[in-house]
Amino acid sequence: MSEKKGIVVNGLILRIADCRENDRMLTVLTDELGKISVLAKGIKSLRNKNRSACQMFTYSELILNERDGFYTLSEAAINRSFASLSEDIEASALACYVSEAVDFVCMDGVPEEEILRLALNVLYMLSEKKTDFYLIKTVFELRLALCLGILPDFSCCTVCGKRPDTLYFSETGESVLCLDCLSQTSNESTVCLTGTSLDFLRYEAACPQKKIFSFACEPGDEVGRLSEKHLTYSLSRRFRTLDFYYEITKLGKSIAEKK
Repeated sequence: MSEKKGIVVNGLILRIADCRENDRMLTVLTDELGKISVLAKGIKSLRNKNRSACQMFTYSELILNERDGFYTLSEAAINRSFASLSEDIEASALACYVSEAVDFVCMDGVPEEEILRLALNVLYMLSEKKTDFYLIKTVFELRLALCLGILPDFSCCTVCGKRPDTLYFSETGESVLCLDCLSQTSNESTVCLTGTSLDFLRYEAACPQKKIFSFACEPGDEVGRLSEKHLTYSLSRRFRTLDFYYEITKLGKSIAEKK
C-alpha cells in the first residue's frame, strides 16, 4: 500500500451488495470498529486495484475515509484470502452460513474481536479440508453461542449441581439436568449426553480460542443436532445458507450412491 492516509482497519468481508453501476456496498467485521458498511466505488471494474481484496471470505487491511459515520474505501490489501473455498461447493456453503450468522449476531459499530477470530479460524479449517465439515459447523455453533453468552453450562446439573456421567439437555431450553432432576420436570424432549459427547461439550465451553479444534475425541451426531437447534432457537432465526448447505450435502450423497 501507499502512505496510509485515513482510518486503517483489518476486516473480514461478510457480505457484498451491488449498488450503482460499478460500486458495491461491503459489510465488514473489523478488528477495531466492529461491523461496518463500506462503499467501494468502482470495485466491480476488473481494472480496480482493490478488487481482489474486497471479495467474500477475504480478510483485508482497509484504508477508509469517514464522513458523518459513513465509510468509503480508499485502498485495500489482502491479509488472508479464503478464495479457495469457492472450489468446494460444500465448504463454500458452510462459509456462507458462517458469514450470515456472524453478520446477524454482530451489531453495527460494536467491536467483536472474539467472534472475528472465531470466523477466521473456522474459514481456515474449511479451506484446509483436514477436518470433517459437519464437525467444523458444530464447533462454530458452540463457540458462537459461547461468545454470545447463551451456551449452557455442561459441567454439572443446573438444578442440583451434581456432575454425573450422563446429563440431559433440552435442544431448545437452557437447563442441563441429571436423571433425578429430569424426572421432576415436564416431559419435554431432551438429548442424552454421555461419554465423548459430554467431554467434547465441556472442552469446547472451556478451551481457549486457539484450541477449539484440538479436541482429543469427536462427539456423537447428537451434539451437532443440539448445537444447531439451540443456536437457531436462541436467535429465533433459521439461516437460509444453512438450508442451502443441507441441500448440497443431500445432493452429494445422492450422487455418491448412484456411482
